[in-house]
Amino acid sequence: MTKASLIFLMTATILLGMFFFDHWQRLKIFEPAHQLYPTPDEMGVPYKDIWLTIRNMENEDKGILHGWWLPNKEASMLYLHGSESTIATDLDKILQIWNAGYSVLAIDYRGFGQSTKMLPNENSVTEDAMAAWDYLKTLSDSKNFHGIYGHSLGSAIAINIGKRHPEVDYLVLEGSFSSMADIIKETTPYRWLPSLLLTQKFESMKNIQGIAIPKLFIHCRSDEIVPFFLGEKLYQAAGLPKTRLILEKGGHQTCSHADAALWKNAMRMIMSKNSST
Repeated sequence: MTKASLIFLMTATILLGMFFFDHWQRLKIFEPAHQLYPTPDEMGVPYKDIWLTIRNMENEDKGILHGWWLPNKEASMLYLHGSESTIATDLDKILQIWNAGYSVLAIDYRGFGQSTKMLPNENSVTEDAMAAWDYLKTLSDSKNFHGIYGHSLGSAIAINIGKRHPEVDYLVLEGSFSSMADIIKETTPYRWLPSLLLTQKFESMKNIQGIAIPKLFIHCRSDEIVPFFLGEKLYQAAGLPKTRLILEKGGHQTCSHADAALWKNAMRMIMSKNSST
């Protein structure tokens, strides 16, 4: 075998290994759900199905994004769910936000629900959220309040959007974490994995620095999925303005219901502060 052939073979082997390693990480981090029901109308809430075409810089079709639009008052929230959810599995939380007085645009990233089937990655879910954010601003007057509510992995995606879009009026981050490297180290059997090899980084602690958007952090001390101290680590890294709502009871999926009255009051405070400015 010639030297050139050996170099080619080694390079091809490394590239193939990197491809499969990235694919493995995405399989472990993203577990796309496809639950479609219940829908808001089953709970007596009017809504509209939303379908968005995702396009790249060359205007090529990259798939379809499905979501729900729940109209309410002038203030609006984009809802971003976690890595194992759909808008249907999170309907209770979406309705909580709606019942607090917000119009809600909730989306399933590509790979989830009725959106185009694919194995997501950090870039694709961020791309989807940015498309939804742009669309949300067309649904009401641009002078109205437009915020983002991210739950779990959705909070990391919300931070990615806030970093790129300083015009976001508010970030609500529930069950958030400092980075994917910290999640892997603290909550999985793959703590041996060097952070330098991570392709799905979700570096929220790094990305949140410099974001001047007002932020509300919500976390339950008894969160069984994202340890409370990882949310605290992110909170400490964030700049002002920021506030937090710490709930003593409730799990990762039920935190906003642990003290629904306290949660609702915090959400309404956001709206009242915005209307007074």
